[in-house]
Order: sequence, then structure tokens, then C-alpha cells
Amino acid sequence: MHRLNYKQKVHAVRVIKHLRNQPADKRRKQKDIAKSCGITQSQLSRYLKIYRHCGIVKVVDRTYCEGDKAQQYLAAWAVLLLS
Repeated sequence: MHRLNYKQKVHAVRVIKHLRNQPADKRRKQKDIAKSCGITQSQLSRYLKIYRHCGIVKVVDRTYCEGDKAQQYLAAWAVLLLS
């Protein structure tokens, strides 16, 4: 597992929460994710690069999705996202 600082963890949880709350057929763009997380698109782009490397987020057909290791990171951070 990669070491992320507190701010990166907070934004990772917000991104995952946004991705889980969106319908599966809707495209998830950086612009929409940034608006829901309360950060700029530039900041989000920098975070998404880290999250893709860690496996928290993945890109499928030009759409952001929850990555394979997202649940492992959430468990390690002791975060429970209720839908």
C-alpha cells in the first residue's frame, strides 16, 4: 500500500463516494468530480494521477470508476461509506 498524506486520503474518500453515488450509465468526468469534491479540476487531476497509480481509481472507456484496491484502502483507513 502507498503512503498518502491526510489531504490525499480525504479527497480519495470524497472521490470514491462521488463515484459510488453516480448512476452506472452516466459518464464521470473530472469537471463533475471536482465540483462535488469542492476542489479545482487542476487539483483533482493531480490527485487522480496518484489514485490511478495506487489502484484506488481506474479509467474504463474514458470514464472514472472505483479501482480494484479502493476497498482495501478504505478498510485500512477505517472508513465506512454508507450509501
